[in-house]
Amino acid sequence: MKTRNPATIAALVVLGCFSVAAKEMWWPVQGTVSNECVVAVPLSPALVSEGPHEEVDSFRSSFRIRDEKGAFVPYVVRPRLERTVETVPEWTSLQIASVAETNGRLRVEVVWPNGIEAPKTFSRLRVSTPLVDFEQSLTVSCGERDVAKGHLCDYSRYARYRRNEMPLAMLFARRLTLTFSCPTSQTENEAFERMIRSKGTDSTNVTEVRRGIRERAFRIDGVSVACDRRRSLFKPVSPREVEVGVRGVSEGKTTVFDFDACRLPVKGIRINAKDHNFSRSIRIQRRVHNGWVPVDSGKVSAIDLPGERFRRVEFMFHQDVREGRLRVTVENGDNPELDYEECPLTVLCPIYDAAFIARPGVRYEVGFIDGGTVPRYDEIVRSYIDRVRDPLLMDVNLPKEREFRLVADSSELSLWLRDNVVMIALIAAFLVLLVVCVVLFHSGERQGSES
Repeated sequence: MKTRNPATIAALVVLGCFSVAAKEMWWPVQGTVSNECVVAVPLSPALVSEGPHEEVDSFRSSFRIRDEKGAFVPYVVRPRLERTVETVPEWTSLQIASVAETNGRLRVEVVWPNGIEAPKTFSRLRVSTPLVDFEQSLTVSCGERDVAKGHLCDYSRYARYRRNEMPLAMLFARRLTLTFSCPTSQTENEAFERMIRSKGTDSTNVTEVRRGIRERAFRIDGVSVACDRRRSLFKPVSPREVEVGVRGVSEGKTTVFDFDACRLPVKGIRINAKDHNFSRSIRIQRRVHNGWVPVDSGKVSAIDLPGERFRRVEFMFHQDVREGRLRVTVENGDNPELDYEECPLTVLCPIYDAAFIARPGVRYEVGFIDGGTVPRYDEIVRSYIDRVRDPLLMDVNLPKEREFRLVADSSELSLWLRDNVVMIALIAAFLVLLVVCVVLFHSGERQGSES
């Protein structure tokens, strides 16, 4: 029987150790497309947590998308958007055809301007005027038929209140007649007179106010009508809620939660307390090599008493935080520690997608490479991908997606092990090589003594 060379065995063992340490991870994208289009795959917490966490840019430098031939494809990481349809008024200025005073009323004829597409219906009417402190009743008619009545007013003298619009629910008409209750508007003015009244050697300054009513023309600068238009808007979807399964540690008058955030983008924190009446200041910190540095701070509170009930237990950060480890400190002061749920914290993570251009019938994979740098793809391709606001959403086959939960990882030993994976692999390979050499050496000695 031929004996293998000890050096060959040792080399195979070392290569096996390095292959395990530097193993790339890939997961297939479900399905294919029939036409070339922009596709988005969700960057779920379970997927992001599979990547390296050592540096801030670890995810960006290691994440890749490749086709079935192994070629990398350009992608753009962006917040997931959802389409919402809302109705907004679209205003059009009408042309004033004539103005006349009839039977103590102001009559204004307005027409739809030429060259502008006519809508099917009107929804509101607006009268623009520079006047303040007025009241007017307005009747809108089409031909001989009254279609709307309203009240316009401005009470700037007493409060910041102005109403120069009114509902106008009617089918489109090219000509409208506006009849105002009065061609003029009354305003009150004041005149001050100062008199000196003498009584013997004494004199007294007396101020008297004369109030008068002044008539002024009700000036109209313009008349506009609105028609309701439906338009699509794209807004970021609500953040994903990820539970944090850690136990708080009491430190003096504070409760401290340390956990591994897996470089997930975190927008806010929710405190899951069973208590109904409390107010606590909280501090969020991130871990660096030399300790903990502040990220943000705020307050959470809740009350459930007769006449007042509210619960504000979510705290949103000023900007997204993407860190490896986070610390949440709850300031208890002289109050007892809060009674927390099984998962005392919930992190609110903005939902991001990786969008790319998929070709018909081609299958793709997403994953992480070892030792990569932040990719630089063609800007013209990235710009096109970013302009497509409603891509086709396709899932990734990631079995543990539903059971994902952040866990504690705050001990110094566990942090050191996480940050020194490569060195640990080298040490393990060296120890295995040493053991193999010792075993082979003793085996050779034994064979020599027997011969």
